[in-house]
Amino acid sequence: MLYDDAGAALRVDFGQLAAALRELPQSAYGSGPQSYVARSLVGQVIEPLRTVRLTVAAEAFPDRLGGSLDVELVAP
Repeated sequence: MLYDDAGAALRVDFGQLAAALRELPQSAYGSGPQSYVARSLVGQVIEPLRTVRLTVAAEAFPDRLGGSLDVELVAP
């Protein structure tokens, strides 16, 4: 049957992502304008979100679709 075990989930842990990005050497960000944009993205978007975990799940059933969105705030 097409709908058996049909589902997907995505979890983003910004804390783990921020920690992994901190471990990268500065040369990993490239040079010139690309380097500035990459470092700005990390510093202004990823780092402030480090206490957030986001989980999105979707399921398909023969008669309906379902889904959920969970947001966790984790103490730093």
